[in-house]
Amino acid sequence: MKQNLRYKKLLGILFIIFLVIFTFIKHFQEYSTYIFEDNIQNSMEITNHNEIIQEFICEYDGLNALQILFTTNERINNSTLFVELLQDDKCIQKYDVKESLIADNIYLILRLDHKIESKGQKYILRLTSDAISGNGVTPLKYKLQYSTLQHKDSYRPFILIQIFVILLCFISIIYCCKKTISIEKSFILLWCVFSLLYACSNTMYNVPDESHHFYRAYEISMGHMISEMNDEGTKGGRELPLVDTGFNSKYWQTFKDSLDSRLSKEVVFKNFSNTALYAPISYIPQATGILLARLITDRLAIITYAGRCANWMCITLILYFAIKLLPFGKEFLSLILLMPMNMHEAFSLSPDGMVVAVSVFMIAFVMYLRYVQKNYLSIFQIILLYLLAIVISLYKIVYLPFCLIYFLIPKERFSSIKQKIIHAVIVAVTTILIALIWLQICNKFLTHIGANSSLQIANIVHHPIIYVTTIFRTYAIYSIQLLHQMVGSTLGQLTVNVNSIIVMAYIFMLFYKLTLYGRISIDRGREYEKCIFGIVIFFIVLLISTSIYVQWTWVGENLILGLQGRYFISLLLPLYFMVTKATYIDNGENEQISFVALNLAFAFNACSGIAILFYCLE
Repeated sequence: MKQNLRYKKLLGILFIIFLVIFTFIKHFQEYSTYIFEDNIQNSMEITNHNEIIQEFICEYDGLNALQILFTTNERINNSTLFVELLQDDKCIQKYDVKESLIADNIYLILRLDHKIESKGQKYILRLTSDAISGNGVTPLKYKLQYSTLQHKDSYRPFILIQIFVILLCFISIIYCCKKTISIEKSFILLWCVFSLLYACSNTMYNVPDESHHFYRAYEISMGHMISEMNDEGTKGGRELPLVDTGFNSKYWQTFKDSLDSRLSKEVVFKNFSNTALYAPISYIPQATGILLARLITDRLAIITYAGRCANWMCITLILYFAIKLLPFGKEFLSLILLMPMNMHEAFSLSPDGMVVAVSVFMIAFVMYLRYVQKNYLSIFQIILLYLLAIVISLYKIVYLPFCLIYFLIPKERFSSIKQKIIHAVIVAVTTILIALIWLQICNKFLTHIGANSSLQIANIVHHPIIYVTTIFRTYAIYSIQLLHQMVGSTLGQLTVNVNSIIVMAYIFMLFYKLTLYGRISIDRGREYEKCIFGIVIFFIVLLISTSIYVQWTWVGENLILGLQGRYFISLLLPLYFMVTKATYIDNGENEQISFVALNLAFAFNACSGIAILFYCLE
């Protein structure tokens, strides 16, 4: 039995290794392909009386395919096209192509039998046909496809570093499988090594809106808590010493070329209305890192990475204690946090990673007080509950309903039921009041980032049934796409696609973990708990949908435009407690991440890191 288990584990590891290597080779082949495009000279219909001769000189070695764009003149041609590639009047490759198979305005790909040493060589492309006039095709353009890396500058160090980090991740997985260590230690080890994948693959500002998050964090590091409006009063932002800093660069070559970019002595107004909305507390870690870096250097790259690292370290610390405090569901939480979308957001200047960290810590802390702690709340714990409520409401007001989980804290944790009611009222009033005050302060930026907010709100108030229909229609159409996005199907600035098979496998695993504990006896006293988590999920989804509809969607639109999967990561843990039948048991401290889950998390993050790296090496 043990031998069969070991055999299955070995097969699993070999499959994961194969998947990662296959992904690497696939992206490397795409990366090593260079295509030169030019127009066909003297373009005309090819018939038995007309032939096309195109001369070209190859720029690189490794010519492996020809691509020719034809127009069929919107008809089906039943002749045969003859394509010859000649060198020194000698035919080195010939193709006979049925013209009925040639699609209109779609490149016909003709692959060579083998790559040729083509650099500096002169070739002739001859196109002939047995077609009569009016029954032939007309070539418009041609492409030369090379399989070479000669056009890539300094790619090797980045690839070698990524391979080393992937090997380090694999060794960490093996270590976690072999050693019996606490789940929080396993998680923190994997979190750190997986984070290296994104640190070494993703360039600066290649996370959604990261350049704007940098502007806001930099502004706060200068002591400016509230942004300003431009002279025209149309955009929110501030004058910053960031002139010609190459913020649009998303490739490592551009990053290398601009390594010497420094803060300028001049200032220019940078508009960032979408991030001016965020409260200053959202950027405290990033701004602290930026401030410390500015004290020792004016190099932009160092300053940016200091902000990134400071944000990541704070998130890491919070997540460690969240896993440690959570009474049960540790494995599911670990798998949520190790999703590529969450990880690559965490190692950035975006506040989204911290929103996830704070929300899961709130839940873990409350569940600890509910199931583990038996004595009264300490002063420190009470203060922490207040701070968490204020922080989550200021990070993003749409997550304010997370404060409802405080109702799960048993009355036995307070000296009296009266004290619990008093604290509940104070927390509610304080968080709502502070959130409303900030909303009033940043309201001037809200009107400049999307559609007409006032008219949209009026439209919702006057047509609530239509708006409810709009919400249902939106999620009916986009729910699968949002689910894929949430785990990490598209990374970077949502332009890097990850293998859809591994995405579906991870989603299936999360679903399996969500329903795994159906065999465990049900604690019938948990209906209230499940109800609270259900209410939290409902109101947060409603607030997210409404805020996006108000800020970004045109008035009266029948779909909510701008929803992204990462907005819902924080809701996965409440969903777990709402759905699962697992209960807190005394040996919950021994909970571990399963072998399959560990390997799938490794494969998903390794494939994601590879996809991002080759995208950024373009």
